Amino acid sequence: MQAILGSERDFTTEMYRKSLVAAKSCWRFIPFTSFDSPGKNILWRHDVDISVHRAHRLAEIEVEVGVRSTYFFLLHSEFYNLLSPAVLSKARSIVEMGHHLGLHFDPSIYEGKLNSNHALCENLLREKEILERYLDAPVEAFSWHNPTNGSCLTMDAVSYAGMINAYGADLRRRYRYVSDSNGVWRHERLHEVVRMNETEKLHVLTHPEWWQETAMPPRYRIYRSAWGHAKSSIYSNDQLLSVFCRENIAGNASSIEFLKGIDRRLFELFDYLWNVGHLQTLYIELWSLHKRQINLFCKAALLREWMVPGVEANAFFNDSKLIGDSCRIFQGIFGVSWQSISGLDQSAYLGWLELSNRLINGCCSTHIEVIRDGCLFLSYTIEKLASWGKAQPMNYDGLAPLDAINIPSNKIEDGRFSDCLEGINDETQIFQKTKWEKFKAEHTMLGDGGGGA
Repeated sequence: MQAILGSERDFTTEMYRKSLVAAKSCWRFIPFTSFDSPGKNILWRHDVDISVHRAHRLAEIEVEVGVRSTYFFLLHSEFYNLLSPAVLSKARSIVEMGHHLGLHFDPSIYEGKLNSNHALCENLLREKEILERYLDAPVEAFSWHNPTNGSCLTMDAVSYAGMINAYGADLRRRYRYVSDSNGVWRHERLHEVVRMNETEKLHVLTHPEWWQETAMPPRYRIYRSAWGHAKSSIYSNDQLLSVFCRENIAGNASSIEFLKGIDRRLFELFDYLWNVGHLQTLYIELWSLHKRQINLFCKAALLREWMVPGVEANAFFNDSKLIGDSCRIFQGIFGVSWQSISGLDQSAYLGWLELSNRLINGCCSTHIEVIRDGCLFLSYTIEKLASWGKAQPMNYDGLAPLDAINIPSNKIEDGRFSDCLEGINDETQIFQKTKWEKFKAEHTMLGDGGGGA
């Protein structure tokens, strides 16, 4: 069977909604118990292999469109525990929305013990009863997990253990089949089948993890779902300790705790790097954040206190002659060095600067403990400077986007703000032009003074 790749854009929630709307106008959405009903019918099914959370999102979209589908849950998934409180709550919510419930049955769990109808029905019934007990809804159908492995497809009766077989011979004979297994189209492309509207009965299989808000390769979708589950488990434990007022001993990773309330995405990245021991990468990322913080302080002061137009500030900071000279720019604007603010002497700073250059260029044989100390130093420095910035007239930590203090900046593709300032009309902005021109001239002549930061 050949896969039809289609486009990564096929597997977005926007395209999912469009397919639902188009399908609703042509077919009647039915449960598996009604598969032999006359007329134009569609069986729309989800085998939930990896993410109940993504399944919940698709269930919400279906309710918004005005259709109901069938969700087949695994009891033995390697990616989720259906009976854990957070996951079970999502699964129950799907059923409460009015969707139908199915069992996604993994025969590999039973290691070849399903060699008779009696054995198959016995184990199907056991899993069916567990699912019904916890989700408080009837299980109407079952589907095989990885049906092409082994002899699953030879067990093709209409039903087993009181559940419709999604791979039953009669159902397969009656219905045209479209599947998104492995993040590509199997047999046919869903959007084209729905658009052509040439078949009376259609069976659609989707796997919720493939359908994301933005287009991305299949492996990234898997990674995103799995990592999202891992993060949820880690931070649920943090929350549990907090609720019971227990100490959460995070070791060196506690040094970046202050970022949690400022930039959650950065906090999670640095937290991960600390805990998996990728200290060289962490040091480089912290150094980059430190440099960005210094630059944002300078931009904020120039626009807020010097009243320099955004286009002027952008041109100044984009000047290649000034790259690496943020130390002198910072001192020229604020009249004090950032090193003195953080209590760092020049020789120590030069040592950390040298380490940064060596790590970036991939030629560092420095002992890991030294790099660890550097990470702690940078974390302390960034936090110290953030506190200093909040105490200044601009009331800014140098970490949040400039929009946080009402300085317009451009948005990038994912909706976050970049550090590039939006242009402000020079005619409406009064600023100390002579002072600004002198400052620019002095720092352009200085060029790259090796100030680092």
